[in-house]
Amino acid sequence: TRGKEVVLEEFNTFAPVAMAGLGDLPDTIRTRAIVVPMRRRTRAEAVEPYRERQNGGELEATRSRLAAWARTAAKHIGNPWPMMPDGIADRDADVWEPLLAVADAAGGEWPALARDAALVIVRDAHDRPASLGIRLLADVRRIFDKGDHARLRSTELLHELVGLDEAPWNDLGGKGAIDSRFLGRTFDGYGIPAAHPIRFGGSIGVAKGFDRRDFADAWTRYLPDFPPEPATLPLTDTKEHTPS
Repeated sequence: TRGKEVVLEEFNTFAPVAMAGLGDLPDTIRTRAIVVPMRRRTRAEAVEPYRERQNGGELEATRSRLAAWARTAAKHIGNPWPMMPDGIADRDADVWEPLLAVADAAGGEWPALARDAALVIVRDAHDRPASLGIRLLADVRRIFDKGDHARLRSTELLHELVGLDEAPWNDLGGKGAIDSRFLGRTFDGYGIPAAHPIRFGGSIGVAKGFDRRDFADAWTRYLPDFPPEPATLPLTDTKEHTPS
């Protein structure tokens, strides 16, 4: 504000951020980041120790050289913007495009090295175990496919899920079996409607359940190439794994 006047100002808030931590990241961060896994070194792997008082000058000299190069290369970066390698698209492309542009400006072996690194890191990220929400979608599809069902009652779907071998639904994180509230909360994150009255044949009549068509869009979007038998997954909170 300027006195009593409110003035709108625009600020550039973009900045790259480096994070370090233990364990896994929430999907909301992981899918927007380049994850570089690190492992504890073995006794046979020698690493020169770093001490600020001894090595700080070397890093400062390197930083100054990089800053000088960036000032001269800035006008060339993104002119043109690089083509993405096959297999890198959407959010992956958003993340990698600036780095590939910098690598192209650096020249030499850097363009090839950057693209090789991008393909490996993106492939490894896509090969990681599915989130708990994706696992639930896959198991529901497996149940519908196995019985060739057009519709299922909620109680029947829960019974089938809990009975799946090597699935976490019988005792989710030590809290017991999943229930209809868990299904509704998880399905809602994928745009799947809540259980609704459906007319079943025979003596069942009308009962709350799901139609196969309720899941069609979510299956198409999140399970295009899902394997028939997913591996056992670590138990994590579904709140971190709903689509963003």
